[in-house]
Amino acid sequence: MNKLKTDKHFIRLTIPIIRTHWVYYDPIGVFTDPDSDWPQDEYDGYLGQTYSFLVNQNYAGLEAYVEYVVKDHMGLNYERKRALLFITELKKWWEEYIEEKTSQAKG
Repeated sequence: MNKLKTDKHFIRLTIPIIRTHWVYYDPIGVFTDPDSDWPQDEYDGYLGQTYSFLVNQNYAGLEAYVEYVVKDHMGLNYERKRALLFITELKKWWEEYIEEKTSQAKG
């Protein structure tokens, strides 16, 4: 797993998917309007740290980070239930993706 921290190809493959998860979570609410022309990079500042928590399988740290981002950085009300759904979906995708890549590397 530690090799993934610096594997540039792997990072390039996963960051867009992590971005999609953040856009779907959308704590600010800028993507709730289907006609929104808000830039898709709204949450890009959080992708690297999110990647780091995923690579280290530090899901408790990821939850604390998301809470910090929403409450302290964005100044919004932290909806824990909604955040946990985001983190659970992200974790599920990550673990399935890692399993798939590990299986491909072995076979």
